[in-house]
Amino acid sequence: MSYNNITRMLTFRPDSKWYQGKEWKFRIVLKESDGSDSVMYAYPCTVKVSGDILDIFDELEFTDYTFEMEKPNRYGETSITWSNPVNTTFIEENWDGMFDVYIKNVTIRDHNQSMPLLSWDHTGSSDDNKTMFFKARFHDPYMLGLLTKKSDRLYIQLKYDLLDMNGWFKEDSTFYRGMFLNYENGTQANHTL
Repeated sequence: MSYNNITRMLTFRPDSKWYQGKEWKFRIVLKESDGSDSVMYAYPCTVKVSGDILDIFDELEFTDYTFEMEKPNRYGETSITWSNPVNTTFIEENWDGMFDVYIKNVTIRDHNQSMPLLSWDHTGSSDDNKTMFFKARFHDPYMLGLLTKKSDRLYIQLKYDLLDMNGWFKEDSTFYRGMFLNYENGTQANHTL
């Protein structure tokens, strides 16, 4: 928006298709030139850009990223496989900021608390950047036995507060976009988790 003092005209120049169909409200306030607030007029204004509001999911192509964990074996070894290649080094370095790993056992109703693991160690990645290997260590050996018998559950959860309702990293979490191998033909691709 710009104002020309000579022609006394407001000019609006939307420079993107994402403005179409949207509406803005503002007020123009006129007062005496001496700075007095005793005579002041306010004019409410509305600007609506013509066209229909565009849905970003209809207009742009997105790559959905999901991950799945393999059942731990008797040595506590497991893997996570991503639906598309990721920057496994970045994820390993930022694991604790992105994920929670915990156990919910069959007595969860009694104490209403999940249990942390003793350690969750990254042991390598596949060449295709889709699979990451881990070894889980538990406070007591029987915990692994309960997991393999399907009585207890091991959860790997992307932290809830990192994403918005559309599966995008929130404004204060954009650093974590580094997990994506996100340059296609020199431009950043669109991703949702």
